[in-house]
Amino acid sequence: MHDIFLAYILPVLICGSFFGSVLYLFLAQYIHDYLQENYHDALPPPLNNEYGDGTDFSYLFEVWHAWRIGTLQRMESCFWRGFFRVTVATGGMELLSMFVLFSCFLFKIFYLK
Repeated sequence: MHDIFLAYILPVLICGSFFGSVLYLFLAQYIHDYLQENYHDALPPPLNNEYGDGTDFSYLFEVWHAWRIGTLQRMESCFWRGFFRVTVATGGMELLSMFVLFSCFLFKIFYLK
């Protein structure tokens, strides 16, 4: 099990975390721009605080907010509905991959003997 984990599972988790994050950044930016243009009421108001204006990567969380409130049912275009689903699925898979990778390190699944 140890060799299988090191040879196959660990590289998949690392690649899934890295490439999933990069892909989610691009997809979320496109869907956020579309939502801002056509369904601006589905996005939460921008955060302004003393640490910054909240525009750096806040669009990642705004896409999840739009998913939680059910913006998908309001979208009329089948293409953008599918794109929205793919974006959220990519973000979910990336989070799952990072969580499993973190838990592997946390619980020492691949403890070297």
